[in-house]
Amino acid sequence: MKPIVLFTFFILLFPYHSISKNQIVEGKICDQKTNEAIAYANVAIAGTYYGTVSNDNGEFRLVFPDKLSSRSISFNSIGYKNISISINEISGYLKISMETIDYPIDEVVVMPDSTLTSLLRRAYNKIPENYPDYPTRTIGFYRESLKQEDGDYLNLSEAILDCYKTSYENESHGQVKIVRSRKNKIPGCDTINQVRFYGGLFMPHKSDIVKNRSEIIKPSKEYSYKLDGIEMYNGREVYCISFYPRKINKKGKIGKLYIDKESLAYVKFDFRSNKEALKWMEEDQPLTFLSSKEERFVRYYENFNGKYFFKSAFFNAKMLNKKTSYMLEMTDEYIVTEIIVDSVIQIPYSEQASYTTIIADVAEDYRLSDWKDYTILSVDSNRNTLLSNQQAESVLNRINPPSRQEKIDKLLKVVSKFEADLTFISYPVSVDKGEYLLHFYLPTGDNLGFQTNSAGESFSYQFEGALKYKLSRNWKLFFNSSESILANEKSLGYNGGIEYTVPLKSYGKRIFYSVNAGYGFLKFMKSMETTDNETEFNFGGKRFDSKKIEAFRGIDLNGIRLGSDLSFQISNLWHLKIFGGWQFNFNQTEKIRLKEKEGFFLGLKSAEEKLSNEEIKLFYNEETISSNQFNFKNYFMGLGLKWSF
Repeated sequence: MKPIVLFTFFILLFPYHSISKNQIVEGKICDQKTNEAIAYANVAIAGTYYGTVSNDNGEFRLVFPDKLSSRSISFNSIGYKNISISINEISGYLKISMETIDYPIDEVVVMPDSTLTSLLRRAYNKIPENYPDYPTRTIGFYRESLKQEDGDYLNLSEAILDCYKTSYENESHGQVKIVRSRKNKIPGCDTINQVRFYGGLFMPHKSDIVKNRSEIIKPSKEYSYKLDGIEMYNGREVYCISFYPRKINKKGKIGKLYIDKESLAYVKFDFRSNKEALKWMEEDQPLTFLSSKEERFVRYYENFNGKYFFKSAFFNAKMLNKKTSYMLEMTDEYIVTEIIVDSVIQIPYSEQASYTTIIADVAEDYRLSDWKDYTILSVDSNRNTLLSNQQAESVLNRINPPSRQEKIDKLLKVVSKFEADLTFISYPVSVDKGEYLLHFYLPTGDNLGFQTNSAGESFSYQFEGALKYKLSRNWKLFFNSSESILANEKSLGYNGGIEYTVPLKSYGKRIFYSVNAGYGFLKFMKSMETTDNETEFNFGGKRFDSKKIEAFRGIDLNGIRLGSDLSFQISNLWHLKIFGGWQFNFNQTEKIRLKEKEGFFLGLKSAEEKLSNEEIKLFYNEETISSNQFNFKNYFMGLGLKWSF
């Protein structure tokens, strides 16, 4: 078996426990007949949630409190008989030889397609019963790495993660907090290879196939299933079922899933991306230099007190850097080391990690870290190490790294400080119903006449764009700009100020509530149609000479603007936003606007004058008036999208 990642998993004492002494058990797990290493075998202290798994080389290292020394350690893997050894009987390095379980042919269950489909449906429907129907907190270890294929590591980033997970009755993702993080990376390796681990911290949530109701566990026409037989896992019979896309040219996954025979709970998934999926990913990311050649996924679930919990996740991808012809291996690994089920509370919003957080950007240096009290994953010292500075320099010089990715990363860091909104907003504006006539008296003694009829109550509809700068998780500075979308209206607005945001729901599809305050300017103008013009004239400091002139009447408003909004997350970057507010105006100015309608479009002029100008007369139902008869009702409301990186 070719090694994919040579990691050893072990558990160290957590700072939450007051324990003065630890014990360490190390060893290797192999097949009794072939002496081949058994990867991902479960190693656990009976009656507790202290445990680990073997790495791809079968090696394990388990560190646990001395108070558990009277218990035993169990070893189990699918297809093998369980082994249990008393801790008091252990001395020195353990060599665990596990015996396979072979089912006689007459005991293998042969199942028609319809019966297998029915079994898969029942397993899917029993998810709320077999998995926690209550929220949990888990402590776990996460590692992301990049290395040369079958060679040394270019990047190792690690984190202790505190995760809040919602009930399995729904698919909502939970929250993640970085307890500690550290890195050991070659400067420039991510720039060379364009590998950035966005979203990796959310592996405890994204990789939970059962909770996310992945397509591969939904009995549908998209996948074909076959019962390969029955195997043993942790002393219980499990169905081994292979699956693959029903259509040959359909992108998807190929592999096996394992279902406990008695409870119908999913206990393991082991699959890979097919060629069509790899091809689709390459076409979907045309700007990257990397081409995925292989991808493997492994997921484990463990029975604890009658419920199955997400235990571990492993992802490995072999990629070709098309610019350098280097083959690389990228690996994400996560293992749960402690579960909290009593008095579970959510992670405070201020402590939650963002989906875009990259460990390497926030972690401390390996050489400065001391993690003796935490669970860590150790690299196999016999096979894989981090390149020395001299080796790294040689690799970097040989590859001649491009600077584009480094520039992109700097740009992303800047962009991540901003939010943008695109919304549809309405302002209720009442206008007295009736006939309006506007005269503008020219120096020649003639006048331009404009006439329109108003239907009365109306709304001003505008598109509004907003740009916000994040001062912190809660505070933002913002600037809004809006413009009317109706043909007979020339309205706009500007608004700037400060905003405060709090989460109403800070897990899954999040919901945020914001309040804001600022200074706002609004202009509402209604068209009074177009009239012919035969002369040149001055208006608002500009010279008009077009043969067609359109007139608008309206008001300018400015004052303090208060608002609030609710935003509902619909994807990692996009939110649906509903908002409203109130504007307290300090002053109101009546205005008339003229606009040229004929001529070269870049030369068309427009200007405004106050209605109080002696050359302007406005009539309402044949009576002279000094007001545009506009009444802004102060409040506004809208709907739109918010983008937040």
